[in-house]
Amino acid sequence: MEVGLIAFQIAVSDINKFAFVVEGAESISRLIGRYAIFEEIYLLQASDVRTELESALTRFYASILLYLSKARSFFEQSTASMFHCWLRF
Repeated sequence: MEVGLIAFQIAVSDINKFAFVVEGAESISRLIGRYAIFEEIYLLQASDVRTELESALTRFYASILLYLSKARSFFEQSTASMFHCWLRF
């Protein structure tokens, strides 16, 4: 396969990954806003399920942090290193 075509495919792949990560970050920002309101409404009230709700929200926010960590790793990865990986195939 021609090197120019491989470089083009990597660039297109990077653009698609970038779009996916940006869309994910947008969704996360909307969810955090919604759940902040959710917390104000439901966690300030004494309830039998409050502990379970707090646990579920903690897992939810941990999932967001994991996603953001992976997104950061993606953006820190240089295109040159990805190109090098493609050339080894």
